[in-house]
Amino acid sequence: MKNEMNERLREFIRSQNITQKEFCESIDLPVSTLKTIFQRGANLNVEILQKSSDEYPSLSIDWILTGKGEMIKGGRCGEN
Repeated sequence: MKNEMNERLREFIRSQNITQKEFCESIDLPVSTLKTIFQRGANLNVEILQKSSDEYPSLSIDWILTGKGEMIKGGRCGEN
């Protein structure tokens, strides 16, 4: 089952030139948890979104949730 929020998070991770494992380590999340969410097409939970926002303040959580606007606040990719 395809989940658009998950696809957007994958896109963000790729844009940062990091692996899913590196992303998970940066937000203190077991990589198995993220892989399970992606495989099942489950929704990202509030804790994952909050940790992502804390570690990557330029990431637009609105974009993750809705797909509207820019991925990176201010429109510049590659910044943390």
